[in-house]
Amino acid sequence: MEEYKVRKRKIKICAIVMTIMMISISIVACGTSNTITESVVIETESENETTTTKTQDTTTSDFTYTSEDIDVGYDEASATKIVLDGDSIRVDGDGATAKDNIVTISKGGTYVLSGTLSDGQIIVSADKQDTIRIVLNGVEMNCSTSSAIYCEQSKKVILILAEGTINTISDATTYVYESTDETEPDAAIFSKDDLILTGTGTLNLTANYNNGIQSKDNLLLASGTYNVTAINNGLHGKDSLTILDGTYTIDAKHNAIHSKGNLTIDEGTYSLKAVKKGLHADQLVTVNGGSIDVSECFEGMEGVSITINGGDINIVASDDGLNVANQDETDTTTTEITQEQRPQAGNQLAQAEGEMPQVNGEMPQGDSQIPRGGGGQMGDGMDVVDEDCIITINGGKITIDASGDGIDSNGHVYMTGGEVYVNGPTSNGDGALDYNGDFIISGGTLVAIGSSGMAQTISDASTQNGLEVIYTQSQKAGSIVSLLDSDEKEIISYTSVKDYSSIVISTSALKAGETYTLTYNGTALGQITLSDISTVVDETGAQATVNTMRGGGPRERGGQMPQGQGDMPQDMQPPNQTQSGETTTTN
Repeated sequence: MEEYKVRKRKIKICAIVMTIMMISISIVACGTSNTITESVVIETESENETTTTKTQDTTTSDFTYTSEDIDVGYDEASATKIVLDGDSIRVDGDGATAKDNIVTISKGGTYVLSGTLSDGQIIVSADKQDTIRIVLNGVEMNCSTSSAIYCEQSKKVILILAEGTINTISDATTYVYESTDETEPDAAIFSKDDLILTGTGTLNLTANYNNGIQSKDNLLLASGTYNVTAINNGLHGKDSLTILDGTYTIDAKHNAIHSKGNLTIDEGTYSLKAVKKGLHADQLVTVNGGSIDVSECFEGMEGVSITINGGDINIVASDDGLNVANQDETDTTTTEITQEQRPQAGNQLAQAEGEMPQVNGEMPQGDSQIPRGGGGQMGDGMDVVDEDCIITINGGKITIDASGDGIDSNGHVYMTGGEVYVNGPTSNGDGALDYNGDFIISGGTLVAIGSSGMAQTISDASTQNGLEVIYTQSQKAGSIVSLLDSDEKEIISYTSVKDYSSIVISTSALKAGETYTLTYNGTALGQITLSDISTVVDETGAQATVNTMRGGGPRERGGQMPQGQGDMPQDMQPPNQTQSGETTTTN
């Protein structure tokens, strides 16, 4: 039996001299991996000064699980059988009893559930050292007064979705507690201890009261197919939430995936819709792989720190795409649904699809009145740099369509690899890139397109060259931006999905001192010579200004003035194709 640990993570960031070192430990288990980043050292040097950021230590409790915990197999012959039969229950074996349509599991062991229960509940109330395995072998059940599955006490509960089965579970719209002081359970599947879900079957879950699947300890999902609709959070972990693999379709009225501690995603396929956040952690978010599609949300991915090592991530957000901020700087909207917010029995959902859940009984009127995370606190004419807040991109492909900031860090952004494509805001109050400290890039491909009013580009401390073009007039959605080298070889080509007036490009193909031609739908606009790590020009190649820090004032940077390139064509029409963020690159 192998043992694996989701461990506390220490991130150490120092900016001193021209290297980037990433140290990672990877543990492979049952065809999946948990990548544990022990430290990250970013060393950079500008021409005139050395900058050192403070060390960040973020600690959460350790979570240990074994290969047996996530094994989908079980011994059916020795297991206790629990057969649900409409309005009655039959128990065959030890460790469980049935009374008044409530099954109580009181001993460690394996329990196989099958059949239909129109109104009832499964309760786990065992010794604190007991491990309970519950196999859902084609179960359809509802509880009209509480959670359908309530794990009150054990060491841990393992739910196994039996191969080839479809399991359907729903809870009450109004919970009945023994006293007015009680608030738990409050999820369709609720556990006070560690909760692990595995298997190859399907779970269809409707959470009518609050959260879908919730653990007051660690929540781990190893495999399976999950279709979750929840009035609050779809998946909710307290100490940690770890997903090794599986397929997830989640529609949540608050956050689709929410952790009060760390959130780690190794692999899996995700189709997420949320009124608030697609993926949120109060501490660290780590994505090592998988295919993540957040098609509706206020903010796509949020935590104190975000590390992306791999995966294919697509985010459409009405506010920020990626956002890192400490909790006292983010919105204070509660993640618990009050009784007034919950629909009453027999009524339709209190909020219509896409509307914000009520807060303290009042409905926010539009995004402008919703407290927003990111952007930091203003003081002395510039944003405060929060050294705890770090976005690290080491790999993967990230595509963002954000009406607010595309990438928003109250601290720093470090990019060492991967591909990042940001379709940023059209309003001048937000930017495709928004950071309070540094954006240091040493590898990968970055394209960030959006408005110019609050535009930022990469930091001078970067070791990979970058270019920002500030257009003298707004460009049309669907237009193709291309950059050609001196041999007319295409370095990058990008099709915008919105109107835009700035674009940031960084790729290993960009070389200092080289001259490039910027084109619009195939027509040359100007020639641009990269004069520094971070060159800022307008579309003709003339120097332009850019905000290096919000409130810090602009600086002038530039390339060489083109000779005889002329002005931007006034009657140019965008092409017919409007493929979302279509990009070609040459490295």
